[in-house]
Amino acid sequence: MNLVKQFKTFGPIDSKYIRRDDINLMLIIAPFLLALAVRWLLPYLLEGIGTLVDFNLLPYLTPIMGYVIIILMPLFIGMITGLILLDQKDDRSMLGLQVSPVKMIDYLSYRLATPMLLSLGMTLLVYPLSGLQPIGFWSLFFGALLAMPLAPLFALTFAIFAENKIQGLVLMKGSGGILLLPIVAYFLPGIWKAIIAIIPTFWSGQFYWLTIEQKPSRWIIWFAGMLIQILLIILLQKLWFKRMHQ
Repeated sequence: MNLVKQFKTFGPIDSKYIRRDDINLMLIIAPFLLALAVRWLLPYLLEGIGTLVDFNLLPYLTPIMGYVIIILMPLFIGMITGLILLDQKDDRSMLGLQVSPVKMIDYLSYRLATPMLLSLGMTLLVYPLSGLQPIGFWSLFFGALLAMPLAPLFALTFAIFAENKIQGLVLMKGSGGILLLPIVAYFLPGIWKAIIAIIPTFWSGQFYWLTIEQKPSRWIIWFAGMLIQILLIILLQKLWFKRMHQ
């Protein structure tokens, strides 16, 4: 079953799950609201705070908030996908899929590919809306491309380690800070960055920051980050299938 047929089959089901839960709608709207806040509000707040503490904070606006915006789309869409998977587990519709003509591998390929494509497109919209330092379309495209595997990584993590939607929401709250931790790497010298490299969002941050500085080494980071994320997706996919057949 190709992706178009998968979308026609599962798209209406996903639409029903998204519409019935205000959390999902909030996760879709929030990045756009954040981008507008970054464009129109945050510079004035940082300028005011900088005056009070006698320290210029504005140079950090693009590196920090640009990183947040680039990882936010796949993370939020991954959250939505994970909540859909947990909803389907709770209402036992996942059991129906296992005995339906639809192959589980087709279902999973749709479930992984769709959030990646959505996050890619939405990142390309949200980043320019934020008014942050332009980095060129192709640099932004490859940055969004590197970040988009975070969507299925987050979704599969929910589906594997949470037993139900309540546990999923708890996991969502607890993981946010960890996934934003690579911001610390921006201020760390050399080898100390490697300590945070175990967090998948680290690679998107490093690529973005090296792109701002126009460093050629950003492409080493890009390929390394993409490879590591693909390997993690393969591992989580195997764990997910194992859970489905328990």
